[in-house]
Amino acid sequence: MIKKMSGWRNAHLWYLTIIMIVLAILYDLPGIITLMGGKAPNWPIFNIPHGLHRGLFFIPMLYAAYKFRVKGVIVIALFSMLIFLPRALFISPYPYALLRAIMFVIVLWSSGFCLAMALNATTMRKQAEEKLRESEKILSEIVQGNSIPTFVINKEHIITHWNKAIEVLTGLPAKEMYGTKKQWMPFYAKEKVCMADLIVDGASEEVVSRHYHRNKKSSLISGAYESESPLPDGVWLRFTASPLYNQKGQIIGAIETLEDITGRKKAEEKLQVAMASFHNVVQKSVDGIIVVDRNGIVRFVNLATEIIFNHKADELIGELFGFALVDTAFKEIDIFRPDKKMGVGEMRVTETQWEDSPAYLVSIRDITERKQAEEKLRYLSFHDSLTELYNRTYFEEEMKRINTKRNYPIAVIMADINGLKLVNDTLGHNNGDKLLKNTARILKSVAREGDIIARIGGDEFAVILPHTEENAAQAFCNRFRDAYKKHNSKTTLLKLSVALGYAMQSGQYKDMEGVFEQADENMYTEKLSDTASREKHIIDTFRTILVIRDPHTEKHAERLQDLAEALGKSIELSGFKLKRLRLLALLHDIGKIGTPDNILFKPDKLTEEEWEIMKKHTENGYKMANNIPQLVPLARGTLHHHERWDGTGYPKGLKGEEIPVLSRIISIVDAYDVMLTERPYKKVMTEEEAIKELKRCAGTQFDPELVEKFLKILTVQNLKLSQTAAL
Repeated sequence: MIKKMSGWRNAHLWYLTIIMIVLAILYDLPGIITLMGGKAPNWPIFNIPHGLHRGLFFIPMLYAAYKFRVKGVIVIALFSMLIFLPRALFISPYPYALLRAIMFVIVLWSSGFCLAMALNATTMRKQAEEKLRESEKILSEIVQGNSIPTFVINKEHIITHWNKAIEVLTGLPAKEMYGTKKQWMPFYAKEKVCMADLIVDGASEEVVSRHYHRNKKSSLISGAYESESPLPDGVWLRFTASPLYNQKGQIIGAIETLEDITGRKKAEEKLQVAMASFHNVVQKSVDGIIVVDRNGIVRFVNLATEIIFNHKADELIGELFGFALVDTAFKEIDIFRPDKKMGVGEMRVTETQWEDSPAYLVSIRDITERKQAEEKLRYLSFHDSLTELYNRTYFEEEMKRINTKRNYPIAVIMADINGLKLVNDTLGHNNGDKLLKNTARILKSVAREGDIIARIGGDEFAVILPHTEENAAQAFCNRFRDAYKKHNSKTTLLKLSVALGYAMQSGQYKDMEGVFEQADENMYTEKLSDTASREKHIIDTFRTILVIRDPHTEKHAERLQDLAEALGKSIELSGFKLKRLRLLALLHDIGKIGTPDNILFKPDKLTEEEWEIMKKHTENGYKMANNIPQLVPLARGTLHHHERWDGTGYPKGLKGEEIPVLSRIISIVDAYDVMLTERPYKKVMTEEEAIKELKRCAGTQFDPELVEKFLKILTVQNLKLSQTAAL
């Protein structure tokens, strides 16, 4: 387009140039020739009258004014002056030729200038009209193409545009509305000023508010207003009216858009109802609900929060919240309850929005009853409901926890009520429960703070004593025995009989299970020795069977008990092991109950086959003891009392200290007593011979250190006997 225009302008410049050259030749050439002494040509074209000749200059001037406006006029005036000056100065015969030339050029320029200005004005008007038509076309296209109901009025309040959307909304076609002032008619029963009318009239905000109560100035368009109003039929419309300006900034009309917001309004009404309901729910919630801004300032609290913090809402709102605000974190805090007593609250924090700003939503729930229930459940999960002592679960956990060097030495005490089943079966479980409660009460009365007492079975109790030496553990057992004996002295019906056993942990056991098992064994050892216990009756039964089978057994067992106990004391066995040793001395040959009489009482030497049957009595005794819970502590001693120090014994071929110490003791005292006693298969030996035999077999059959200690015991006993005889 620019190249095309440039070509067009260049062509017209050439046309003007040619015309000016032709006019210059016609005007100045004859005079120049004459001035130079020549004869001017007598052509008709050179004989044009002077006035007509000058008039020809108006042709390029007007042509330049038309095509190039003022700039073209100035150029032609300058060219004309250059053409007229030579003739006026050197050729013209007329007076005042130069002045006349200048005057003509001024007239020529003035005519061209006036024409150029007139043409400019015409062009600008046409351009303005074209722009106006174009603007109106664009406005019409915008209005008609807008999906929002829209109409436009001019300065005289006459409708100039009424688009399809407003036709659909109002049901009124554009042809009926164009050129009228009935913009009010689709919305009101009688004539009323529309917002667009107020905009055209330049109404103030006060005047607009008088007609439209729910209005506000537009934040985007200067001079525009927005309003929402209900119509008589219940329809809600949103009006937006903006002024239309001309190039001078004068209002020439107004454009108004309408939007059916009935659905939105109904939704807002529902939302308001929902919000009111929600507010009611929030206020009546038993949980405290608090909104805290990002600066930690309380912005909202419900009624429950007033109770929780014991302050009114107006005393809380605006204050610093005072707790750490961490999203999704749970925290327990102290709260007030409705009865003004203190309780436990569970606080949870989540991120939210409050008044279009980030905030925290804090909920606080009263979990006092839940915590109490949890505490009760926790208590019940670790306590025995009858005695209120710890139960086995807690006891086992504590055994794992407490087994550290900083708690050594640790004593574990086992206690078992003798005859509880008999009481339950004869006097009823209520009385049995009383025995259990009395035992628990007495255990607690003699325990220290920090000692762990538990009921671990039907009639079994266990105590863990951290930082306790063995003498202190024995003292605990003695205090308990004294206490339940004192209790028995005050009752006639439900007397307590309790077997006790303890074991010590100073690191020798891998875990506390080993300590527990040892304490349990020791307790059963005492139970077997207790004349009041059912277990003692079992022991007596087996003893009777052995005596009936072999009358020599009774005296033999009694002597063995005394000898074994003396040897046990010499090596400082504990009281529990001494009791077990006496029982082992009594029942070490229990397996012989199953040995045939023809072998057991055979006067001659046993055959190899018979000897193999005889040796089986140790294993038979082990099986019998191991299958009777009350005799389990004696099982290993029964199995190994025929092992030899050099490893050639039976049934396992154990060697040296692999043989249990109780079995080693029984092996020595049993052999000694047998040597001094007449049997069908052997003759009686003298004491000197028996001692000599013990010395010979020390280090092969017997533990040499134990033999040495046993011989010292015999020496002391013989010395005492000699002194007694002398007296």
